[in-house]
Amino acid sequence: MYQAGGTSLASKKNKSSKRRGKRGGATNLSPNAISYSGPITVPGAMRGEEVFTQLCSEIVDLAFPGGAFTTIFTQFRSFGTTTPYTDSYAVYGEYRCLGMEAHFVPLYQPVQTDVSAAPNSGWLLASSIEKTPNGTAFAGTTLLAMTKNSSLELHRAFDSFKRVVKMNGTEEAAWSPTAVAAVSQFSVGIIADTRATCTPANEVFGTVIVHRLMQWRNRLGG
Repeated sequence: MYQAGGTSLASKKNKSSKRRGKRGGATNLSPNAISYSGPITVPGAMRGEEVFTQLCSEIVDLAFPGGAFTTIFTQFRSFGTTTPYTDSYAVYGEYRCLGMEAHFVPLYQPVQTDVSAAPNSGWLLASSIEKTPNGTAFAGTTLLAMTKNSSLELHRAFDSFKRVVKMNGTEEAAWSPTAVAAVSQFSVGIIADTRATCTPANEVFGTVIVHRLMQWRNRLGG
């Protein structure tokens, strides 16, 4: 798993592969590639003879339900539910995710005017990246658990941030059959943690824009 902007977990061999991919342009779009280091966009032609490379996007709002609430955890897996994704899922026999970007955008900054009252607004955000092969639960679903993850990042609630993860290694590069329920290779998890004394309003406090660069092959019926 390769984390853009952070510490690379790639071996020397994979680093060498990334360099070759940059020189060769679309080299790591090959169906046999085991790593991807390009942008989370469609580089070059979208549809080739062997594979179809597609950018699938979705927008997810995050909200507190109102009243005292300590933690909200949201997981973004390497498969999607939007129409571009589901349409291709019904057309091709196999798929995989080359890379995923989760971009959090705050929608408002909470303000508390009565400083003598118990805190009723304000929280922090945390995020991490994990390998989550199909059926594997995300481990860092609480702030305490997420602190044990080396990919942990803390964010202020009124700051925008991005987390990017890219396919790296034979396990993540394996093609998954569309005949099986949606298979995840890796996930981005985001926690909104109010701490014990905060009581946030029942409001959408941020939006996450998720981009997944997918590959599809073995067109059904053709």
